[in-house]
Amino acid sequence: MPFCFHHVTVCKREYPTTLIAKANRFVRPSPIISRVNVFAATAVLLSALAASCPAQLPPMRVHDPRIIKAGDWFYLFSTGVGITVWRSHDLATWERDGVVFDQALPWTANDFPRGNYYWAPDITYFGGKYHLYYAVSHFGINDSAIGHATNATLDRSDNRFAWADQGSIVRTRTTDDWNAIDPSVFVDGKTPWLVAGSFWSGIKLLRLDPRTGALADTQRIALARRHAPDALEAGCITHHGEFYYLLVSFDYCCRGVRSTYKLMVGRSRDIAGPYVDFDGRPMMEGGGTLVLAGYGHVRGPGHAGVFNDGQRDLLVHHFYDADEDGRSKVQVRPLIWPADGWPLAGEPLAASPSASTQPARIAGHWMYSIDFTEPFAVELLDDSSTKPDVGRWSVKDGAIIFAASPPRRSTRLPLTCFLSADQTCFIGRNSEGAIIRGVRGP
Repeated sequence: MPFCFHHVTVCKREYPTTLIAKANRFVRPSPIISRVNVFAATAVLLSALAASCPAQLPPMRVHDPRIIKAGDWFYLFSTGVGITVWRSHDLATWERDGVVFDQALPWTANDFPRGNYYWAPDITYFGGKYHLYYAVSHFGINDSAIGHATNATLDRSDNRFAWADQGSIVRTRTTDDWNAIDPSVFVDGKTPWLVAGSFWSGIKLLRLDPRTGALADTQRIALARRHAPDALEAGCITHHGEFYYLLVSFDYCCRGVRSTYKLMVGRSRDIAGPYVDFDGRPMMEGGGTLVLAGYGHVRGPGHAGVFNDGQRDLLVHHFYDADEDGRSKVQVRPLIWPADGWPLAGEPLAASPSASTQPARIAGHWMYSIDFTEPFAVELLDDSSTKPDVGRWSVKDGAIIFAASPPRRSTRLPLTCFLSADQTCFIGRNSEGAIIRGVRGP
């Protein structure tokens, strides 16, 4: 995924040549600055930031985040010079933990002029060691590669700590019909799988060797695509119940507050697909069901990964903060699994959780939105009715249940909306697949 500094005219982006011609559709570097100089400037700026920033830098600037738990720590890897690493005990307060590569790797320095500027890292553990995958590419074309490095531990105080470069595991060139970026690994039993791809012919699945982490064979399975100029990238797979779920990012990132990224999902009983959305439309035909879109100050949420903290599935993604001039930040959210199996993104984890010790009074004013569009005011009345009428409501097992108000008949009800820990928000999906979100009003 691209990484942008809002105050510098710098954005890494990848588009098929046929799309670049549609210049009015895409963010591009200033024509006064050459591409090589743009990325050289990025590298200098990133290096300066890494050298000058204190151990803690709230709010931290993060793009393309991936998180893994190792021992007592959560480690976050993100796009940047050398790949930036952070660590946290609580997923809310983070401290810097250096970079993976303090200088350009020989194979990337030779093939890619930006040296040690690496994007979209993915971290996973299998075969007795940690495996880091990352992307390098040229701007605007699919001349790209996915690199691989391994480590026995993520703890820098451990004398075994050392990143071992394994070189490139997959390469695409301008003669190929896909783009080898945005790696994401899912370990299914004993078999690790690599999800990768952006634009062009979409998202691919490749099998990895469980011992080495290199490609096990040359087979490439197509999972999802959208026809140009519709944007699709940053896929990842998770599993729940009977299904594999493929999360992808639709539309465009790296435009600050104008970013239109959103998270979509499809599911399949087989890891190799076919993946279909809530309405049964194949993801290979542009299908996808909404999980998270921009709202309020959260613009362009995307490039998501799923990890487990030992108790629950969590969704990690970046977004652009409209309250801070489009700064890219990280959010971690509970991934909610309703009875129908279509996931929902809960409210972001707070630095200081404020869950109520006593049940809050649910009746009152709420701001109600459908699919993260402009909210409207709804009052939940004490007699279990709503004004305006969105159904009768009741509370059961930490959720608000909306039922049809007689004699009205609605295909959208009943609706189960899960309350946040502090009972200030609720979220659910109606029978038509739309996401209903409520936030306490004034």
